[in-house]
Amino acid sequence: MSEMIESPVHEQSPLQLSVEYSDRVNFAMQQNGVPLVTEIQITNPTQTTLEQVTVTVTLENDECEPWTTRIAAIGPDSTYRVQPEDLALSAKQLATRTEAERTAICISVHASGQSVNKSYPVELLAFDQWPGIGHYPELTAAFVTPNHPRVVTFLKDARTSLGSRSDSDAIDGYQSGSRQRAALIAEACFHAVATHNIGYINPPASFATDGQRVRLIDRICRENFGTCLDLSLLLASLWEQCGLHPLILMPEGHAMPALWTHEAHCPEAAIEEPAQIRNLIELGHIVPVESTLLTQPNPSFNAAVESAKRRMSQPGGTFCAIDIKAGRKRGVLPLPLRDGDTTVVDLELITSTGKPTTAQSTLDRLELAERAEQMSRSPLLTDTDESPSDRIARWQKRLLDLSLRN
Repeated sequence: MSEMIESPVHEQSPLQLSVEYSDRVNFAMQQNGVPLVTEIQITNPTQTTLEQVTVTVTLENDECEPWTTRIAAIGPDSTYRVQPEDLALSAKQLATRTEAERTAICISVHASGQSVNKSYPVELLAFDQWPGIGHYPELTAAFVTPNHPRVVTFLKDARTSLGSRSDSDAIDGYQSGSRQRAALIAEACFHAVATHNIGYINPPASFATDGQRVRLIDRICRENFGTCLDLSLLLASLWEQCGLHPLILMPEGHAMPALWTHEAHCPEAAIEEPAQIRNLIELGHIVPVESTLLTQPNPSFNAAVESAKRRMSQPGGTFCAIDIKAGRKRGVLPLPLRDGDTTVVDLELITSTGKPTTAQSTLDRLELAERAEQMSRSPLLTDTDESPSDRIARWQKRLLDLSLRN
């Protein structure tokens, strides 16, 4: 979570520092423009002007280039604010990080011959560590990876399943205009995953708020285990590759995937009011699925839907839903493709229209139908032109609201 920390300085310095920064950082946050340090406030409480002020920000482990700015003067009893937007962590190092590391943000201020040096703890997370809904929940969409090399394996099985359940094996998203067809495609993916006999493993306690290491698709295939969040992200990845619009629902202590039955998405990428999602479920616009039933013998898709509906009907507790399509339209990129020890970095996953690009080889092998452009917009959704700075400001306001609520 982004924190504002006031740092009293030693007696020899009149300066007072307040620093707003993220105490957890991962590759998904770096790729989506979440700043390591949002703002530094430098207060001069004296009646004397401080001149020639220099501010330098570094990381204790030297994983970023030092950031420096110069301020001509800070007047008496006044505060000067700086935003170190150019302070950038190494994308390559974050993308290949396999373990979390605790380090510190080091801030040095020099003014009128005096120096102040302060440090603030920060945790650099592993590449595949999801930081929890308390740290920019919209970025959950980054862990939905429709272009992962292993997706093709599941979609081949899904196509076979779809052909046995309908008069066509075409994985054609919403092109038919039929909600039933969209549900059939989702069901085919469900059964394709079920044939892999994946086992269930409990997530860490308080995973929703504290985060967890996520098993991406290659690791699920390798270990044949998955938590509720792992399985939800897997299904959402398959559905998105099929041209459907998935969501990740997070009632307290749990995670489930869901999908829109027609081409629509929520106005916001993160929804914290369960009543809004419940209404969409009751109206048939969204179908939730209990992904943990995938780990049972011969699971029923209908039973998984009914189980998810029952859980969503339970009152109380924390809640967050992440609409993947809404996240994509706001520039939340999938993580780079990874298959075992091989990492394929592809940062051009979002086209100018906001649609995720698709590996051409996957399309060729599966003969997926060409995706039709959306001809009309649902009244359920609204699109806004949002700059990266506006998006960060909105996320920070959401984090503040969440902090006050807790």
